[in-house]
Amino acid sequence: MLGYEVSVILSLILLVQAMVLHNGDWLELFEPYRFFEAYKNYLQIDIAAENDDDMLNWKGWVESRLCYLVMKVIHYNLWMWQNGHY
Repeated sequence: MLGYEVSVILSLILLVQAMVLHNGDWLELFEPYRFFEAYKNYLQIDIAAENDDDMLNWKGWVESRLCYLVMKVIHYNLWMWQNGHY
């Protein structure tokens, strides 16, 4: 999925820029991250299908809906921030 690949590449570029600008320790990138301690809330999506073809189609549909959900959340958060609700 091209949009996902672009956002991963962009995230990596931003990470490298942040590390360079703040003289970060590159070894920090490889330290274990305590995800469940850092985030109280998260979303886990499990999908299942009867065969590989159905899984491929279902996976594509779920990925597209997740991208839409993320865009909506970002838009909502931006609106909340712009309107002083944070």
